[in-house]
Amino acid sequence: MKFGVLLGQLRQKAGLSQKELAKKLVWDQSYLSKIEGGQRKSPSRDVLISIARIINLTEEETDELLLSAKYQPQSILEMNIDDNDFSLKKHIGVLTDIRNEVPLSTYIRAKEEITDFLELMRIKYLQKIDSRLMKNTLLADFIYSKVKRGGLKSLYQVLNQPQGGAVVIQNGKILLAQIGISPLKNVWHIPAGFVNPKKGDSSAQDIAVRLVKRYLNNAEVEVLKELTAEGEVLEGIDTTSDSIKFGHFPAVFQAFEIKLKEKNLKISSDANFFNFQDIPKLKEGIHPFLSQIIKPFVKDKKIIQLVYEKGQETIKKIIQMKNYRQNMKQFYVERIKKI
Repeated sequence: MKFGVLLGQLRQKAGLSQKELAKKLVWDQSYLSKIEGGQRKSPSRDVLISIARIINLTEEETDELLLSAKYQPQSILEMNIDDNDFSLKKHIGVLTDIRNEVPLSTYIRAKEEITDFLELMRIKYLQKIDSRLMKNTLLADFIYSKVKRGGLKSLYQVLNQPQGGAVVIQNGKILLAQIGISPLKNVWHIPAGFVNPKKGDSSAQDIAVRLVKRYLNNAEVEVLKELTAEGEVLEGIDTTSDSIKFGHFPAVFQAFEIKLKEKNLKISSDANFFNFQDIPKLKEGIHPFLSQIIKPFVKDKKIIQLVYEKGQETIKKIIQMKNYRQNMKQFYVERIKKI
């Protein structure tokens, strides 16, 4: 969304007229009107931070406003997080450079910036720090290459890129598909993937629908609800520890309940409907998140336990493969291409 349009919407949401906001900013109303109308450039980044505070924007709304004006999102210091709690004092100079958009010059310098940014993402989304992420050199390589190509804005967009999944149950069977890219190639999971703007996705729901249609020959579908939304059955799904084992930064994962409107379906060769009790028998392996995803739909706790054990067994086999690290690098290369 264009900056001026977004600013106008957020101002109205705060219950302020152009005249009232202009007065608080000590601006002429006509100047604010031209900014919202796209006739004037956006003000400085510091002014936008001030506007965000005046109209009481959330962290997410503030970052959205900054990005719409092609500025970087908030740093940890700007979010008023106590630097003593997260050992950030030694990085204050680095954080200042990030804010001023100083180019990255060396990998060591990039590692420092990456450390701070991962702390920010963990604090915002996971509310905890995991030392294993700090040692993940593959993740650092991915982040460094992304920042070098597109700056901190592109990094923020990549790490916020949600992953959408579709829970499709018909006649007591659940639709599973084989993952097509390394390092999880051929592992069974619900249709799921990262949002891909180049494919027309603008949300996690978009990719969930797109994948279901892909596996079911463009079948007509209906999205019933988001299962990971507040108050829904998958609200507490934990994608953190298993993601770290695989070497991924834990993505924002959203799952949607999708209903099929057709009975006679053509299914692609890499997907199928399975009875829940048959899932642990799949020889190719199953994704570790699957036990959490099917839990609300299965009464037999023994099946849930077997699916969980099969998922953990799959993790161990994958990370012990000789070409695991090479596959991980290729995975990140492919993700970069899709953004």
